[in-house]
Amino acid sequence: MTLVEEMAEFVSSSSYDRLSKAAVLQLKIRVLDAIGCAIGALSSEPVAKIRALQESFGGSRQCTLVGGGKTSPERAALKRYNAEVHSQSSIECMLALKSESGFRVEDIKSVELRIFDVAYNIIGGGEEGDKKLVETKEQADHSLPYILAAAVLDGQVMLRQYSPRRIARDDVQSLLRKIDVHPDEQLSSRFPEVMPCRITVRLNDGRSLEKSADDYEGFFTRPMGWERAAEKFHGLASSHASLSLRRKIEDAVKHLDQVEIRDLANLLGRVGRTKRS
Repeated sequence: MTLVEEMAEFVSSSSYDRLSKAAVLQLKIRVLDAIGCAIGALSSEPVAKIRALQESFGGSRQCTLVGGGKTSPERAALKRYNAEVHSQSSIECMLALKSESGFRVEDIKSVELRIFDVAYNIIGGGEEGDKKLVETKEQADHSLPYILAAAVLDGQVMLRQYSPRRIARDDVQSLLRKIDVHPDEQLSSRFPEVMPCRITVRLNDGRSLEKSADDYEGFFTRPMGWERAAEKFHGLASSHASLSLRRKIEDAVKHLDQVEIRDLANLLGRVGRTKRS
């Protein structure tokens, strides 16, 4: 049996009653997180272009799209969203180091991030090239130097940190150029069981501050709770859905094992029409 056939058999034979309560909860949390990312990405340029492409194809309209409209099943699958997880442990590590040491941004001389090779090659300046030229959202969310600089300056990395105005500001552009990313063989050997990183912040007064991390909130070693997942969902989706609609979506996902999927799809189809819906 091929890997694809094994996956297909697993999916076709799965049911809620065969899963533990903890597994069902984590499934719902991941669905809510994915929906939040999808809603938050609605205004991005790539999603808009994919939407236009789908509409130009025409064809059967069987599947509801996030943000409204319908298309065929295979074209609906094209409009997927990918949240970059390789940076999460680094973000948490940097924020924790700043909180613990209390260093000021203006005192930073340089930052060194050592990380596993997969993250380095995708978002650290490895196989996909230089990550210090950041002018667009797409470049920003695939640049560890930008992501860490935004984290230090703003205390978080959410939708606002990827706005064109935020990306263009001198403070983040100056700081990201002080951040160097390097692959580490020892850290790479531990991936993907963990997502390790080590950050060293060197200050102008000669001090060096260092911290390591192996995971992040939401990784399987440190699962995210429902309240935290809901908080993140509302933060991501607030630009495209009213509080009332967001609460209905959250409730539908919370009872995913009891509701009809078409009911959840109908709610997602209302996203973006009006924030007062």
